[in-house]
Amino acid sequence: MSGSNASHQPPPVTLFYTRNMRGFIDLCGCSPDQRGGWPRIASIRKETSEGIWVDGGGWIPEHSDPVPEVTHSLFEWAFSSTKYDVVLWEPEEGVVGSDAIPRLKSGDGKDGGGETMRVGDHFPLTFFALASLDREEALRGVIALFPKRVVLLSRLTEEENRELLERHPNLLYLIGDAPEERAPHSSRWSPPLFPFGGEVGRVVFPGGEATRILVNDEWVDDEEMVAGIREVREEGFSDRIPTQSAQGVVSEVCSQCHSPAWETWKDSSHASAWQTMVAERTTLRPDCVGCHTTGWQIAELSYQEENVGCIACHVGQSDEHVKNPVAFPMESGGLSSCVVCHRPDHSTLFSPRGYWPPIAH
Repeated sequence: MSGSNASHQPPPVTLFYTRNMRGFIDLCGCSPDQRGGWPRIASIRKETSEGIWVDGGGWIPEHSDPVPEVTHSLFEWAFSSTKYDVVLWEPEEGVVGSDAIPRLKSGDGKDGGGETMRVGDHFPLTFFALASLDREEALRGVIALFPKRVVLLSRLTEEENRELLERHPNLLYLIGDAPEERAPHSSRWSPPLFPFGGEVGRVVFPGGEATRILVNDEWVDDEEMVAGIREVREEGFSDRIPTQSAQGVVSEVCSQCHSPAWETWKDSSHASAWQTMVAERTTLRPDCVGCHTTGWQIAELSYQEENVGCIACHVGQSDEHVKNPVAFPMESGGLSSCVVCHRPDHSTLFSPRGYWPPIAH
């Protein structure tokens, strides 16, 4: 009898998932050890043809995006090209953590019927999207229909996720923000992933055994994905070319009174930030130019100086300061001015303690 029951057990199914990609598309060359990127994820996808692929949301950038429409198009194309089965589509473009009900879509953008989607053959899984506990009763009904077959894509807090798992023992799995220590729910709750596509989660059902795939340079960029990203960008950026404005104080003006600081600056990486883009051939990309120039105006897509000059980090009325420095002093922007560009997705090694000494003045 036991042998007969074993023969009727469905073969295991592997679920691959991403989450909190936060607008990260591909490696830009700004940092030597960047993780993630759609070209690498596409390579992983091609090596794992058997399995269900899901994105758990959080793909909208948290930083100010000069070209949100292009970013949106890039993610739409990447999800489709990579053949994701389920995507937790953000409820409103440009809004992270909205209370509106997110919609589940297939990778090709087809609507999955709102907050529920069923995927798979021999071990079918039902995916349910939840951004507010106001919809918990709807979740309860779906679990009653498909016990031990529902995967929740959660936008709730860690504490709400923990309590939800305790209230719904027949919920198969939860993909959402999680602490590293998830016991006693480790077999039902996804482990935390590096953001920006730095890791792909993998869980096998039944059983819920979870592992993580590090998306590093061991994975070769998928050439089809690279070409596709280039094509989407070329079309999207065609009428969004950054331009240099002649207005504003440039760093050479500052050097007339602040010679020691100028000498320190001109030997720093800030003084060659533009050349980094020249080397990477990204000088026409509005999503790059803002952090390699001074006086960036996101609405106009314009900048006043190549490289990261003085007023990128020193705040105040620079035009008036030149005329009357005592009445209109400039102040250091402090760490807050650094982290605008030294974000963890692009400047992976950044720390104030390590980066400040070379430019201290």
